[in-house]
Amino acid sequence: MNPNDIAQLQEQAQQWRQRWQADPSREHAAAYLCWLRRSPQHVRAMLEAELFMRRLRRLKLRDQWSAPSNVVHLPMAAALPRPAAKPPARSWRGSMMAAACGLLAVSTIVLLAVGAAPLRTLSTGPGEWLQQRLIEGSSVKLGPNTAIQLRLADDRREVKLLHGEAFFEVARDAKRPFVVLTPVGEVRVLGTSFGVQTREGAVLVAVRKGRVAVQPLRPGNAAGKSPATELRANDRARLTQAGLARLAPLPADEVLAWAEQRFVARNLSFAQIVEELNRRHHQQIVIHDQTLARTHVAYLEVALDRPEALVELMRRWQSQAAVELAEPVAVSP
Repeated sequence: MNPNDIAQLQEQAQQWRQRWQADPSREHAAAYLCWLRRSPQHVRAMLEAELFMRRLRRLKLRDQWSAPSNVVHLPMAAALPRPAAKPPARSWRGSMMAAACGLLAVSTIVLLAVGAAPLRTLSTGPGEWLQQRLIEGSSVKLGPNTAIQLRLADDRREVKLLHGEAFFEVARDAKRPFVVLTPVGEVRVLGTSFGVQTREGAVLVAVRKGRVAVQPLRPGNAAGKSPATELRANDRARLTQAGLARLAPLPADEVLAWAEQRFVARNLSFAQIVEELNRRHHQQIVIHDQTLARTHVAYLEVALDRPEALVELMRRWQSQAAVELAEPVAVSP
C-alpha cells in the first residue's frame, strides 16, 4: 500500500474508534465489525490507532505530573520517602499485544451485540414523516404509515419494506449492494436515489437518478425470481404478483414529490387527489358533492402535511358544504 492509502486507513480507524466510544449502538457495532472484516489492513490500522492512543495517554500523564520550572526544591525533600521505582517501559511488541487484547475485547462486545440484535425497525404513524441517515452513509425518508426493517451485512445492505413509502439516497459501495425487499420482488442498487411505495398488493418504483435493477418474484407459486429489469432516471415500474409492468416515464421531481411532503396532480379528479392525502392522515377529507369529486384538474400541487389547505381550495371551488375535514370514527374494542 502507498503512504496515502495507509494514512487514509489510519484516519478511518480513528473515526471508527471515536464513533464506537461515543455511541456503542447495535447499528454502529454491526457497521464497525463489517469494516474490520473487510481487510486485514483494517485490523492493523485499528491496532495502530489503539497503540497510538495508549502512548498519547502516557505522554499526557507525564506532562501532568512533571514539575514546573519555578518549583523550589527544599532541603528537607531528601528526607521524604522516595516514590516507587517506575516500571520499565513496555516494549513496542508488548504494547501491540495489549492493544490487540483491547481490540479483541471490543470486537467480542461487537460480536455479542450483533449476534443478539434483531432487525432494526423504523416506522411512522398517520401524519408523521421521518428522515434517517444510516451509519454506512445512505439516507432514508419515510412517509406516513410506513414501516421498514434494516439489516447491515458483510455482503449487502438490506431493507425490508413492510408497508408504506420510502425514499432512499444510497451511498455507493460496490462490495455491498443495497437491496430493498418487498412482498412481490426486490430492488437492487449500488448507488442512486429512488422511491418505493406499496399500494393494495402492488409496489411502485420510481428512480430519481442512477440505475436500479427491479426483480419480481416468479408469478404464482413458482420458486425463484424473474429476470431483472433495469430502470434509469425518471423511469417507473409497477410490481405485482403477476410480474413487472413499466409505466410511462415522468419527471422524478413530480413522481417523488411525496418525499418532500408534496403531491403533484396532473389530470386527476379531486376524489383521486383526496385519496392521496387520506391515506397519510388520521383526519379524512370527505367530499359530499359528487360533481366536485369527479371534477378533474389539469395541474395542482398540494401540501401533503396540510389537508386543511386542500379543503379550503375545494370549498372556494364549489361551496362551503361541499367538503369537510372529519375526525376518524373511534371503534370500540
